[in-house]
Amino acid sequence: MSRTYGMNGQWIGQYDGTTNGAIHVNIDEDESRYRGVAYLFNVNAQLPVSVAYFSTPNKERAFSFRTEMIHAIDLRTANAVPWDNVKARYPEGTIFSTYADVRGSFDARTLTLSWVTDIGVTGNCVLPRSKAGEPSELAPLEQDWSTYKNYGIQLASKRLLFRGQNKQWRLRTPFHRSGRANVHIFAYRDSRAASPSQRKNQARVQTRKPRGVRSFSQPDPAPRIPHPYS
Repeated sequence: MSRTYGMNGQWIGQYDGTTNGAIHVNIDEDESRYRGVAYLFNVNAQLPVSVAYFSTPNKERAFSFRTEMIHAIDLRTANAVPWDNVKARYPEGTIFSTYADVRGSFDARTLTLSWVTDIGVTGNCVLPRSKAGEPSELAPLEQDWSTYKNYGIQLASKRLLFRGQNKQWRLRTPFHRSGRANVHIFAYRDSRAASPSQRKNQARVQTRKPRGVRSFSQPDPAPRIPHPYS
C-alpha cells in the first residue's frame, strides 16, 4: 500500500524571478487546510529577509491563495516584524510587498510555487521535500568508551558536538521530531493557553536566519515613498 503524502513539512531550496535566493517553507496541517510560513532570503543584501504567512483554502494538491501578511526580519533581534518597524534601516526608496497572490501544487517529492505581489514582484520555485524524517546518510562510528574519548580529544579544537544513538536519526529538534514544522503557529496557539511563566519562556523561541540575504521586496529605481506595511 503506497504512503499518502500531504503538503505539511519542510521544503527548502532556491527561487527565481524579479529577485532570487534561498527559500524555506514550513507547513503544518490543520483539520481542513494547511497553514505555513515562507522565508525568502534574497542575494541582494540591500533588501530585507521576507516572512510570508499563509493558509490554503483546502487540502487539494493544486491550490491558490493570497498571503495573510508579509513581515520583515529585524536583524537586531531575528524576529519577524512589520515593515514599518525596520524600513528606516534600508536604503531610501526601498518598497516592500504587502501581500502576494500564490499558485502552486505538491506531490510526494516536490512543492511548486509561483507568485506575484502587490508591487509587481514575481517569483517561482520547485522545492524538494525535506529528508529530515528519513534515516541519516552519514556512516556511524562504533567505538568503545576509551577509543571515543581519544577521538573526541583530537577533534576538540574544532568545537564539534557529539551524540550517541542507536539508530540513524538526523539531527533535529524535539519540535520537528513531533511532526510539526511551523514554529509561529506553535508559539501563537500554545502560548494562549500557557501560564504567565510558560508564555515568558515561549517568547524566547526565535527563528534564526542568515544575515547576508534578503526578499519579497525590491529597490525602486524611481524616488517613491516606501510602501508601508498594513
